[in-house]
Amino acid sequence: MSSESVLEGTLSVHVEAAALIAHITSNSAPPNATQFACPKDYAHAIDPERTPDYRLWLEATRKEYDLQDKTMGCWEVVDIDTLPQDANLIGVKWVFKIKYKNGEYGRHKARIDALGYQQRKDVDSFASFSPTASYVTIRLVLALTALPHWYGVDLDATGAFISALLPPEDQVYLKGIPG
Repeated sequence: MSSESVLEGTLSVHVEAAALIAHITSNSAPPNATQFACPKDYAHAIDPERTPDYRLWLEATRKEYDLQDKTMGCWEVVDIDTLPQDANLIGVKWVFKIKYKNGEYGRHKARIDALGYQQRKDVDSFASFSPTASYVTIRLVLALTALPHWYGVDLDATGAFISALLPPEDQVYLKGIPG
């Protein structure tokens, strides 16, 4: 048996093991995860009577807002009277989720979502493109970097979206963010 085929066999075993690890790592809540509340809207998230962990939700909303506004510069506030005649104001909402890592509490995550279903096809938008990778794929790639002679490169994807300037004909106008 040649050393090349032995190497291929060893590599194959490592790749299969990495794929198995990627599939069994859990990011879901443990069965007894009841100490936190997952609110449906902003008013619920900041209400101390209905949401015992409201301070954590306030911090999560501040982080998301600051990331998109100050860090990424995703929007600018404009006077409603200056909007084009045919502009469609699209609503936004907060989405709240509790993140877990391997069955243990990770963090509170708040996200600002545009209600894209309010856009009119061929009027407000002409094409959409949002490439995504599944968590299994990401974990597999990371597990592969643990193999001998493989390496990974650091990257920070806190705000994993494009915040490029849009041309005037593709501008999107959002209503104010709750809170």
